[in-house]
Amino acid sequence: AALAVLPRLLLRRAVLPDVLDAVAYATGNVEAVHVVLSARTREGEDFAYVQVDGPMQRVEAWLENPHREPFGHARIDKRDRVYVFDGRQTMRYFSRGGEALRFEGGGVEAEALWPAGWVQLVRNAASSAVELRAHGEGGDTARVLLFEKGVSSAPLEPHFLHEFDRETELLWDVRTQRLLSMRRWVRHAGERVLVAETERIEYLPAIPDQEFRLDLADDVRWITLRPASPEIARMTPSQATRAFFEAGMRGDRAVLQMLCSSPAVIDFLLANPPVEILAIGEPIRTASYPGVRVPYQVRLRSGRVVEHRLALRNDNEQQRWEWDGGLWLSLIHI
Repeated sequence: AALAVLPRLLLRRAVLPDVLDAVAYATGNVEAVHVVLSARTREGEDFAYVQVDGPMQRVEAWLENPHREPFGHARIDKRDRVYVFDGRQTMRYFSRGGEALRFEGGGVEAEALWPAGWVQLVRNAASSAVELRAHGEGGDTARVLLFEKGVSSAPLEPHFLHEFDRETELLWDVRTQRLLSMRRWVRHAGERVLVAETERIEYLPAIPDQEFRLDLADDVRWITLRPASPEIARMTPSQATRAFFEAGMRGDRAVLQMLCSSPAVIDFLLANPPVEILAIGEPIRTASYPGVRVPYQVRLRSGRVVEHRLALRNDNEQQRWEWDGGLWLSLIHI
């Protein structure tokens, strides 16, 4: 048994530090890239969300080197949102709600779409979390297939990429050492499901500045969280969840603006409020999410009972709890 395992261990030690370092360096030592990716993500969620049973969606990114001053540039598009960092300011536009978020600073936040980042993610993972499944060369290309252990999302099901046990295939050019393609599978309910694959990777000398400008309509609404009253500022997550639904039931937009920064979500709740709060549970914390998820059960006007979890986080300036997801609009993809 020891003799059977030894070659794999030696191969892993040889491949990951040496080969992947060279690929990461050559892939990252470029001015800019244009990446087109097909991914099983869900509308209304950020780029890292994985919808295992959903269709592939197109994700397109233009990235200039994030490691050079002044912090690089980025534009990432998916059907329902656009993310832009122009070197000074970050802007996010959510087309379905006609709303946007803007703030000074930022960076190439979604560096997971920088091809060298895909290599570094598996290169830098703890040795206990990565297993080399395959490695070889064929003609002008070389390939590795690596398995990574996910971060536990218990007691909840995994939803984001890093929560799944997953396999990543990297294919690169032997001569240039630049990455040519990436495919990624996750393990879910005993199945191996393809959740992302590159359609195209282009290495560019530069990207035109206009790609990093986002011209918005005059009627766009800006995402902002109103200063909270002392009572709301000191609420626990369960109290904030109840206050959120009660404000929707009585049509209290002012309170909702202290608990939720999205005008579109507030509009939805005011137009579709629950008629009865049946239960508010204890907050659930997981290792993979910076906030909490509060179980709730409410009855809608139609008589339908919705049982779900409201996502709340408190990393705002006031460090008070605000809505971050889990309303039933996400269940019906509004």
